Amino acid sequence: MLGPENSKKGVPGQGWQFETEIREATIKAAGSGRFALKAMTKGPILIEKNLVPMSTTKTLIGIPNNTTFTFQCTEDLEKYISLAISEGGYTRQDILTYYEHFMYGFDGVVSCLNVSTWTVNHAGTAEDGLNIRVQEKRLPDGTMAYEGICVKDVAEGDELYMDYRRFKLPDFFVEFTNSHGFGDVRKNTLTAVYGSDQDAKIGSHGCPCSRTIRNFSSYSRGGILARSREFQEGCPRPRLAV
Repeated sequence: MLGPENSKKGVPGQGWQFETEIREATIKAAGSGRFALKAMTKGPILIEKNLVPMSTTKTLIGIPNNTTFTFQCTEDLEKYISLAISEGGYTRQDILTYYEHFMYGFDGVVSCLNVSTWTVNHAGTAEDGLNIRVQEKRLPDGTMAYEGICVKDVAEGDELYMDYRRFKLPDFFVEFTNSHGFGDVRKNTLTAVYGSDQDAKIGSHGCPCSRTIRNFSSYSRGGILARSREFQEGCPRPRLAV
């Protein structure tokens, strides 16, 4: 299954540290959204996803559900397509559509694809509902992960939101989308929400992904429509639920 199906079906081990569920988003046009099934106070980690380079991946079978594949070049994109076709029975067009709606990035160097999508919609300010901030984290074994920190008290039943303006996709991926005639999640979402993805239209959004540690090396449509503003250090930016 691709990321959206894993997320919606609630497969175990997606990385969420508390109970959530997928249902129709608060803003209907956003599609699906993720909602808290218990209250959380500001501060703790809500989710953690382990980063795995596509360059070192040999199969898509048996990959943990909390994995985020990172892509550093066009060859990585084509490698994923080939594996999805040979191992999953998908068509090339299936994966191109998947890329359009769910490929994101935070640093302008790598693009990212979750084995289980976030299914978290966009909000720009705490007033609009923004309650998750994503940052990098080095794990005890030396590998990297993304962790989503709770930046605002969350009540039971609240929808979860992150700021898509902080998404920053690498040039190789943007060029890939242009050459195949489709957009990307940041551009599509922000254009739908603000009328444009240009900074003059979307307003101040601070920095991209907060960095506890920086170094990658060898990084949904679930429903992310929107609201708007907030992050830390460096600077990418976050669409309709990745």
